[in-house]
Amino acid sequence: MPLVILGSKPEPALPEQFDKIFFINGSISNKSKLNINDDVMIYHYITYAMIKKDHTALNSLQGESSHKLIISGGESSKLTEYLTLLEENNYTFEEIELLTRKERTKITNQVIGKSVNLKIAILRKGSIRNKLINVIDLLKENGKERASYNPSSAVKALLYVLYNKIGTAPYCLCGVGVVDDGHCYNKGLSFNIKHLYYDLSILRALAQNPAYNKQILVTDELLSESTNLPCYPVAVKV
Repeated sequence: MPLVILGSKPEPALPEQFDKIFFINGSISNKSKLNINDDVMIYHYITYAMIKKDHTALNSLQGESSHKLIISGGESSKLTEYLTLLEENNYTFEEIELLTRKERTKITNQVIGKSVNLKIAILRKGSIRNKLINVIDLLKENGKERASYNPSSAVKALLYVLYNKIGTAPYCLCGVGVVDDGHCYNKGLSFNIKHLYYDLSILRALAQNPAYNKQILVTDELLSESTNLPCYPVAVKV
């Protein structure tokens, strides 16, 4: 059965059956709508930015639970703060992992190749200064991930899965798309649209890599056309 990675796009399409699922950030609010068997392993991959006091996104975690929680981009010095806020919101988990930005950069370089990652950073539209900063950061693997280098959490989670060899193929990327329909690629939000270039570039690189191109499926037709990743044959909208 496939492993599902569920992004935040509204009304996502998913396979009817799966044995592992990665909820990304607020997409865990879909959990109650899914018919999840007791033997399904539930992962929750969230950006550290959600776990801040008075942050509106923190409400989406209220009363939720997972088998494994992965806090992406967090700082070890703030782990106690994260745990306190999660407890205050009645969020429960069995296992937790703090994934630093440095570790995320290493994972991306390992999975798609450092040279490919550098090419993606160089070809993005922007000032020569920003390109140079990103190239230096990627070469050093210092994890700084400046604002101009910003894949979405769903794509970062996919790279995490591939790097750690979690489950078995196919890996089904759901709730991720390429159009302005109110999710994380909303063109009205300039600070989010930066995800789109890096997501498409990374997914295209994976589609061209013989090690992964037959392992990754998507459920959004436009995303499939834009990346050359095949569509999952039968997916049902939530």
